[in-house]
Amino acid sequence: ITMTFLVDAVNLEFLDVRDISTLFGNLIDNAANACSAVEPHSFRLSVFPQGHYLTIRTENTFSDSLAAPAKAPGHGLGMTILQRLADRYDGEIRTWQTEGRFFVSLMLKGE
Repeated sequence: ITMTFLVDAVNLEFLDVRDISTLFGNLIDNAANACSAVEPHSFRLSVFPQGHYLTIRTENTFSDSLAAPAKAPGHGLGMTILQRLADRYDGEIRTWQTEGRFFVSLMLKGE
């Protein structure tokens, strides 16, 4: 997997350390699973300030022709967890797809 990380100088101190781990863990895990089934394997993560918000955006290759795998216990909750984090930090999450690429944009309000 070709991974690209673009991180501006941002302050994450307003986030609980467990939320940071959950946030990045879910985003990277979801993207890695999606892009592993299609060539080229590509993932990009960007973190940058946007006004009073911290924006985290991912982009990865994926195949919309693949059926979602059967969910094992404890799996398939990533987007629900990310929505809860967005709600906790007065933010929002958006997802979209176009031309074999899947995008997630998560905005969290800083203090």
